[in-house]
Amino acid sequence: MIYFFLAVLGYVLLAIVNILDKFILTKKLPKPAVYVFFSTVFLILLFSLVPFGAGFLDSGFDYLIAGLAGFAFMSAVWLMYTGFCQSEISHAGPMIGSAVAMFVFLLSSLFLREQLSLLQIFGVLVLVAGSLMISFEKSRLHTGWHKGIFWLIGGGLMFAISHVASKYIYDGYGFFTGLVWTRGFVGFFGLCLLFYPPVFRALFGARQTKSQTSWQQFGLVFFNQFMAVTATVLIQLAIALGSVIIVNALAGIQYAFLVVAVWLVTKFHPKLFAEKFTRGEFRNELISVLIISSGLVLLLI
Repeated sequence: MIYFFLAVLGYVLLAIVNILDKFILTKKLPKPAVYVFFSTVFLILLFSLVPFGAGFLDSGFDYLIAGLAGFAFMSAVWLMYTGFCQSEISHAGPMIGSAVAMFVFLLSSLFLREQLSLLQIFGVLVLVAGSLMISFEKSRLHTGWHKGIFWLIGGGLMFAISHVASKYIYDGYGFFTGLVWTRGFVGFFGLCLLFYPPVFRALFGARQTKSQTSWQQFGLVFFNQFMAVTATVLIQLAIALGSVIIVNALAGIQYAFLVVAVWLVTKFHPKLFAEKFTRGEFRNELISVLIISSGLVLLLI
């Protein structure tokens, strides 16, 4: 059960990362593509570990799968950040997470032939239901589900493809080699964003103002990405050690922590970060958290 605790720690860190993502996209780097570049490009350094134990893959097909995992992950981050810009984070996080859980369940059943007990399947469905319920947004800009959820659902599909492809590589080569190649390709495709004009102009175009290029700004981005990488490694290790379906279903912990953290920041530090919490909406989110918790219990029986 060590994979369970690794996944829980990873998802708690991801909840913190999501809050900082929303803050950065709102206050620091409002263009999602530019933030995707900074979020992924440094992972290309993982390729430097190939001579130090990671080694090479055995076939062109395996390189294709590893490349698919990397491209899908980079695309998922881009779609997710775009959705974050159009949604409140306490709703967007659960929305993309529920999409990941559903797509991973379908793809793993089709391609990895993973099987769960009927009770565990019911637990996954309960988690998805709770996540969808918590995704219903009532804010100053939206009531109910809005067009931003399509970006999030697309991101969820791409994350699921990345997770399932990564699991295939982990099963064949072990965690270390699999991590180097799947996440190294994330960095490679992140570097390719330099050919995307908005990213190139943002980095090398007109001279940026001091506030736009401050070390404090980049320090926050890099700190957030360090936490994101740590969380990703923990979750990927959990996937390598356990069931990809269960590990992704455990993302319900991330949503519960995210809602509580956003409420606390909104209440005590509204100038830093604030979202609208009506009494009915907060009650809906609490009920959703209870449903998510019930799903987690079912997964562990």
